[in-house]
Amino acid sequence: MKKNSIFYDFLLAGAFLAMASCEFNVENVVPTTVEVDLAFALTEEDENFTNARTLNRLTINEAVMNVRKLDIRVLGQMPIGSNLDRNFTFDFPNTPKRIVYTNDENGQDINIRMPRASYRQVMFDLDIVQAPDDVAASLSGEFETSLGEVVPMKYELYGEIFNFDGKFEAKDRNEALEFDQLDKATMLVELHAIKWFNDITADEFENAEIIDGVMLINPDTNTSIYEKIKARIIELTDIKIRIRVHENGHGNPNNPKGPGNRP
Repeated sequence: MKKNSIFYDFLLAGAFLAMASCEFNVENVVPTTVEVDLAFALTEEDENFTNARTLNRLTINEAVMNVRKLDIRVLGQMPIGSNLDRNFTFDFPNTPKRIVYTNDENGQDINIRMPRASYRQVMFDLDIVQAPDDVAASLSGEFETSLGEVVPMKYELYGEIFNFDGKFEAKDRNEALEFDQLDKATMLVELHAIKWFNDITADEFENAEIIDGVMLINPDTNTSIYEKIKARIIELTDIKIRIRVHENGHGNPNNPKGPGNRP
């Protein structure tokens, strides 16, 4: 079975870490691990799209993926100076885990405990697969026609195993993820799904077949649009990781501070 590499702009395409620092009493025993929640959210892309006129009329409200396997590898240095190389693996071989991306940052679906360390690399590998009674992934949203009518849209991805991967790598010590003084952190996996529709013209959307009031895009309905979007998903393989730090459990997530931040 062929394994396709996907753009995930997971977007880690595709993501960032929002971290909350904690103060510890020197008389207390400092925990040896940091509790990390993985949260999944849709995000808007900052780049100028070739097909901006079409994409300005398209909104993605939700993405759903059936996850078969998730691997996370981290490389760093422990406070005592020794190197750290650790893998976290989550397998869902019989019943894939259903992960939902929405337009907010809520809903941690997976939790890991990472050792207290200074991390220079975080690598992700995510497999999604078509479930026995479900698609591999789906996207739901709305398209505004030239007449101002808002039409619900749903894209359904079928096929083989699809692979999303990405890596954060600190360029120097100033960009390392300092997890040695944290108690809890959130790793936000960002999906820039709107970019998958960049090759679809406004006319194609305007002339798409509507099924029971919904612009359904799958291998049997609006096939040409389906294949273009699927090809774009397979083509866009670059994943981005953005880091945002909350100092002392506070801070403004829109004003990132501290090492490890990436634009």
